[in-house]
Amino acid sequence: SLGLPTPDRHKDQPIQPLGDKNKFYSDYIQGCVDHYGNKGERCITSEVDRIAMNVRQPQSMRNYTKVGFTKIRAPDRMMKLLNEFWQANKDDERDENWAAGNSYVNHWEKPSKMISVEDATRPGGGYVL
Repeated sequence: SLGLPTPDRHKDQPIQPLGDKNKFYSDYIQGCVDHYGNKGERCITSEVDRIAMNVRQPQSMRNYTKVGFTKIRAPDRMMKLLNEFWQANKDDERDENWAAGNSYVNHWEKPSKMISVEDATRPGGGYVL
């Protein structure tokens, strides 16, 4: 503390208005560990790798424009295939598969869903796309 008085508008307010984010994070990681049981240590390894990537990746990225990407029109044939795939599969989302201990998404509490164009068992999916 610098010994400065707290402004009146901030008196009686929590120091962290977003709550205890450290506890939130700890609970998040512990949820992963608990979910995976004897493979729970993989959650810690995954998290260490995720944080290292967040430190390393931005400096290694190369922007091709001021905003980092270029918007181009997809070829008509590709759009036709994608639209046909979407129409055939949009009502059949499936749980996304995550490696044991992956901490990138809280899939142990709320499974993430997806409709994978790589799934050759889906109408119009797989190598065609």
